[in-house]
Amino acid sequence: MNIFEAFNMMSLGHVVKDNDGTWYKKEGNVLVDSENKGKTWYTTEELIFNSSNELWELVE
Repeated sequence: MNIFEAFNMMSLGHVVKDNDGTWYKKEGNVLVDSENKGKTWYTTEELIFNSSNELWELVE
C-alpha cells in the first residue's frame, strides 16, 4: 500500500511497517515508530514527506 493508505490504516488503529521493517502506529495526533524502542516521534506531515515512495504492509 502507499503512504496514504497506510495512514488511513493507522488512523483506524492498525500498525503498519515500511520497506525497512520499521513499524508505525498512530497515538493521538502523532505517530510513533519501532526504532529507539518507540521513542522516535513523527508528525503526520513529516512522515508523508519522508516516506512517499515507500511501500507499506499491514502488521496488525
